[in-house]
Amino acid sequence: MLFLEQAAEKGINVDDALQRFMGNEALLEKMLKKLPETVYPSRYGGNGQDLEVAAFLKSGDTTTALANAHTLKGIMGNLSITGLYQAYTDIVTALREGRPTDAEDILTAISDTQKDLLEFLSQ
Repeated sequence: MLFLEQAAEKGINVDDALQRFMGNEALLEKMLKKLPETVYPSRYGGNGQDLEVAAFLKSGDTTTALANAHTLKGIMGNLSITGLYQAYTDIVTALREGRPTDAEDILTAISDTQKDLLEFLSQ
């Protein structure tokens, strides 16, 4: 349970996630630990493309940025990472409304939190 207690300190709503995972702590831990390689496979040894949002926004590719933000929103929601889920919800809304600068601002605001969480989960 120590891992899940630490996960809760990192902003994961463990109680909510455990309901979603039918109380299976081992499965929740496994899925949380897969998050870094899912989000950034190039950094954490996974397969596929990084779910990068900021780089696509900087290059002007808001379509791919929106698709990646929407995917991240779903992942964060399914794992009950509520702060990042809300942030990606706001990013998706901003991009759909044609406000990429607002989306970039939100990404900047959550960058350290997301990096810290992914580093924790990758250990």
